[in-house]
Amino acid sequence: MRGIILGLLGAVVICAFSFFNDHVIKQGMLIPHQLPSVVYGGLVVLALIAGVALRRIRWVRVFSASDWAVAVGLWLVACGLPGWGLVECLPPTAIMTHRYVQTEPGWRTEQVNILEMVPERMLVDIESDEQTLLAGYVSGLGPGTRHISVSAVPWGAWAGAMAFWLPFVLAFTAAMYGLAAVVHRQWSHHEKLPYPISSFAHALLPDEDGTVSILCDRLFWIGAGAAFFLYINNYLARWFPEALISIPLSVDLRPFYDIFPFLNGHGFRYSLSLTVLGLAYFLRSNVSLSVGIMPYLWTALAAALAFYGMPLSGGTDAGANYNSLTFAGGYMGVFLLLVYAGRHYYANALRGAVFLPTRGAADAQAVWGMRVFLAGMLVALAVLVSVGLEWHMALMFALLATVTMVAVSRAVAETGAFYFGTYFLPGAVIMTFAGAAAVGPQAAMILSLAGSSLLLAPGWAPMPFVVQALRLSDLGKANVHRSAKWGVAALFICVPIALGCTLYWSYDQGAPVNNYSHIGSRISGQQVVRMAYTLASQGRLEEATSFSGWERLLHISPSWPHVGAFAFTAGLAILCGWCSLRFTKWPFHPVMFLFLGSYHGQCLSVSLLFGCGLKVAVARYGGGSLYNRLKPLMIGLIAGSVLAQIIPMVVGLIYYLLTSSIPPGGMRLI
Repeated sequence: MRGIILGLLGAVVICAFSFFNDHVIKQGMLIPHQLPSVVYGGLVVLALIAGVALRRIRWVRVFSASDWAVAVGLWLVACGLPGWGLVECLPPTAIMTHRYVQTEPGWRTEQVNILEMVPERMLVDIESDEQTLLAGYVSGLGPGTRHISVSAVPWGAWAGAMAFWLPFVLAFTAAMYGLAAVVHRQWSHHEKLPYPISSFAHALLPDEDGTVSILCDRLFWIGAGAAFFLYINNYLARWFPEALISIPLSVDLRPFYDIFPFLNGHGFRYSLSLTVLGLAYFLRSNVSLSVGIMPYLWTALAAALAFYGMPLSGGTDAGANYNSLTFAGGYMGVFLLLVYAGRHYYANALRGAVFLPTRGAADAQAVWGMRVFLAGMLVALAVLVSVGLEWHMALMFALLATVTMVAVSRAVAETGAFYFGTYFLPGAVIMTFAGAAAVGPQAAMILSLAGSSLLLAPGWAPMPFVVQALRLSDLGKANVHRSAKWGVAALFICVPIALGCTLYWSYDQGAPVNNYSHIGSRISGQQVVRMAYTLASQGRLEEATSFSGWERLLHISPSWPHVGAFAFTAGLAILCGWCSLRFTKWPFHPVMFLFLGSYHGQCLSVSLLFGCGLKVAVARYGGGSLYNRLKPLMIGLIAGSVLAQIIPMVVGLIYYLLTSSIPPGGMRLI
């Protein structure tokens, strides 16, 4: 209970402070990825306090490893809620369509009016006071440097839209929490995934006597000190550029685009991250090699196709183009491999969840998690159907959303890739497979808004954080089942807090309309606008609007080239997984198909390849003893990096409170 109380308090603070840190004092993102320094850097501070400075003080020794594991786990659960993964995407989804209709060409004409395609319940009603509701949200209501009162926020006008969105996102997120509880035992105990981030956190937990053994190793301090001073030097160089020299950790080769224009958008921006280097040391070599080399292979393929006039990209990033469909295919292939690998375990959990006889003893946690998943998904589907979406389209949306969340969580558990992103949305995939006429403009807009609320940034989504939290509770010998239940409770406590703070600061300072959470909501809508104009030019817009139920199946018209790209990538991922199981010397791992040539994969590639090379060299020339001896050094690199990230947060907050000015920005691990 001590860990639960501490964890819930920290979760509330994270959700209340996130938007203020990101968009008011602008110190970078409080939750920039799946390795948030506010959690792991805080854990390093607690380990230093418990293991060095206050080792003999009684109140510190009261907390055991399981207490800290539960507390840190609840902090992680909270990290998936206030940012891009959930709450920060809700306000723009609910109101910015009104803005785009006024500012974007083509969103409201005689032929097409996007507002008529959106059910009223999904948008904030701004007719009563457009100046306050919309203009106030975009530009802010705060007079000068003074802040508005809480009552100045038009809460009542938002109540109608949030009555739709909150049940939808809470039900879907709770379903993903339940699914995380289902896959936990299969991934951690049956498949024995490394969970490198959770293993790093476990190394900082106290032993039974209250000591943190990793702090007694000299190599840990060498690694931590080197990483800490490197990042702190680069941060101080922003404050004192005339006195200090920043040490570059990245190289930007995008000027080569002028020489080779067909390479545009396919690579040439790479970074060295000490954190990723440390995590790579604990991965299987074929995983590090596969993820590290994939951006280069993809760049070569994309450049060759572009050179011959067949570009993979085109249109919006998350639209129906070859790039997005190949990403979706990779995700589907990996998902099918995961389901096949644990088919007996998952089938047993499902049978137990619906009170059917199980084949052998079913894991109680998996059965409970499956029931939460099914209940949450049914509620989310019911909410979508209630605004006019056909049930089969809602089901396809739920399937694709689940595939995305599970695949991202798997990548974090298996590779420690804390910086992650996707390039597709369910609505675009459904329109590719069914065709514009079969989907219809209203259904397309519902799918677009639903995707914007949940899936703009799956690398920041709640489920991967929950997967890490459950593994940390397991390693800390806490009750995993109880931790999972408190994680669901934290969801319902923290989301309203995060949403309230987001709306308040948006109306006080003005919403960050140039931020990805807003830009992404426009991107998904643009896809629907183009679709509507295509139907209008064909004279089929009214016809497509009139279709209902199974009648839509008669008008399915897939884009076969894009479907082929989807199927080809999915097939390659499955083939790669089959080869990795059949051939002991097969060098590649199917998780590489979750990265392809993404920007995030480019950022990770150099560090993963360095880490892979270092691990192979140590194992070959020093054997297992040297490999184990160097583990504290790698843990130190990670610890020093995340600890250094805490300094800009504290300094920036103090500076803003004292001067009301925005301090120089923080720093990034990548």
